[in-house]
Amino acid sequence: MFEKLRQKIFRKSEVGAANHTQEHGPEDRFIENAIHQYGGSFALRNGSYDNTYPNIARIAEAIAEINPIAINGKGEEINPAPRLLQILARPNREMSGTDFMETLATMLLVHPKVYLLVWQNTAQGLEAGGDISLDNFAGLTFMENVAESVVDGVSTYRMGGKTYSEQEVITLSLAVNPYRINDGYSPSIASKKWATTDDFIAEYHNAQFRNGAVPAGQFTITAPSVAIYNDIVDRMQEQFRGARKAGNIMYVHRPTSNIDGKPEAAAIEWTPFAQTNKELTLEAVYNQANHKIDTIFGVPEEIKGHLSNSNYASAEVADYVFARRVVYPKLVKIYSRLTHEFNRIFGGMGFALSFNYELPMLTDTRKLQAEALKTMIEAGFTHESAVEALRLPESFRGLEMKKETTKSAKQVVGEVVD
Repeated sequence: MFEKLRQKIFRKSEVGAANHTQEHGPEDRFIENAIHQYGGSFALRNGSYDNTYPNIARIAEAIAEINPIAINGKGEEINPAPRLLQILARPNREMSGTDFMETLATMLLVHPKVYLLVWQNTAQGLEAGGDISLDNFAGLTFMENVAESVVDGVSTYRMGGKTYSEQEVITLSLAVNPYRINDGYSPSIASKKWATTDDFIAEYHNAQFRNGAVPAGQFTITAPSVAIYNDIVDRMQEQFRGARKAGNIMYVHRPTSNIDGKPEAAAIEWTPFAQTNKELTLEAVYNQANHKIDTIFGVPEEIKGHLSNSNYASAEVADYVFARRVVYPKLVKIYSRLTHEFNRIFGGMGFALSFNYELPMLTDTRKLQAEALKTMIEAGFTHESAVEALRLPESFRGLEMKKETTKSAKQVVGEVVD
């Protein structure tokens, strides 16, 4: 059994590569369900998307705020903008450019692979797929429930009874699956076990509160007769059955001894089987699950609105870390991949897609940069060359040197006489 498992894990990727399809044997069914199926087939189960939504929403919203630009081979922005950017500003009838980028980011953060169907303008109107060129390109739509097949290194995509070729479909992913490079990966897959743990915690809490006033345990009722015992049980169930009666009070008579007048043993004893709502100790597990999810997505607590232990400095650092380590790398991946895919489909574009995104600066860092710029200028370098040499943000280029003129004593005397 262990040898079979070892062969399965470490099998060579080139085996069967000549006629590789997405419909593998039953031993790969779990991977297929997690990797290649969309919509209702591939979804974060147990409501896990609810738990990852605060992270996904913040990243997707930040990415949607950035507009693409076109740059030439020298890295300079092309003006006027090419027609492709006009189409990306409204890639289909249902979405604006902002809606499209937010949806694309969300899909990439949830699914291992995202498929975009390319549309063209024809004499008969808009048409999905076909012979696409940069001149007749019309827009993009998201493909769902896609069955991808790879035969002899050539991919085909089947959706809704139609099959599209590589020249009609753009594929994107945010990360690499080390076990199947072409399958893609996503943060949601990495966080799934922890998101599910969060669900289990919520379900446990819900079960406790749904139980309401009906506790999990055993009542030991001491009574002189079965009739009295049944009467006590009936009164307890009437007063305590269900959460809506949780505030009711039950009065139990405790008899006293005829000899010394001391109270007898309690007539009703309670033996709990589980913890009460007040005694639930799941905070450590909850914090661990959320810490793992936050680590995978990289969204600081301040970005999600948790400011209980924050100050100006920590909020500033959180903003910088989120922009530099989370948003910026994903923007690079998305626009570089789109450039690659458009070049592949159109046979070249003559430009690349990029973006303008100035990272937020830390106060201490900006202070050091300003001091370095001042030193360079005082040493005789021009303002423009100093900014270029120090690789300072574009905002430093807009600085204007203040010119001060001092008047001589002779000029001052002359002004007084006049």
